[in-house]
Amino acid sequence: RRRPAGRRESGVASCGPVAPSSALLLALTSSVALAAGHYVNDGTAANDVVLPGCSTAPLGVDVAGCGACANPCRTPNFLYASAPLAPGDIVYLNAGTYTAATAVPVLNLNIIAKSGTATAPITFRGVSGPGGAPLTLFDGNGIATAGVSIQTPWVSIENIAATNFACTGTMPPYGSGIHVAASPIEGVGLLNLEVYGTSCPFGAPIDF
Repeated sequence: RRRPAGRRESGVASCGPVAPSSALLLALTSSVALAAGHYVNDGTAANDVVLPGCSTAPLGVDVAGCGACANPCRTPNFLYASAPLAPGDIVYLNAGTYTAATAVPVLNLNIIAKSGTATAPITFRGVSGPGGAPLTLFDGNGIATAGVSIQTPWVSIENIAATNFACTGTMPPYGSGIHVAASPIEGVGLLNLEVYGTSCPFGAPIDF
């Protein structure tokens, strides 16, 4: 448990510096080593920012091995399918418009081996503007069946706008902006999302 700055807890403040055990150091080191940043950028530079950990913001291309600062992937699903995501990782999505060429969600989180944990969720983080509105847009173009379909636990979706998805009738994900699977899924974090233009009869902007 992290101790808030300026607060003293009994048995800690009255002692001299206490060296953490080797087991704790090993655990902390392993946790930091596992966490990584992965990068996605669309095919235009409009509103792009230099993402955390990067020095430039090149355009994305979906090729084997993409996902680093210097060679981001172009679409979220390509990175998700190909990158070795692990608990604690952050996928940074630059400003721009992302879609899917076939009837699948723009981001389809369906690989159980790529789940986060209670202490280290996997985060998909878009870019927001000065007023806080998301600049990362998932546009279904009437083809993609959802913005994000979440079928894995302990993930966080942040700073994403979503619109214009194809209806799938009574079958999930229904054309929803954000769809969370009906099976028991825990640890889903949703922060600063903007969903609009959804009109499917069984869909919803955010569907749990």
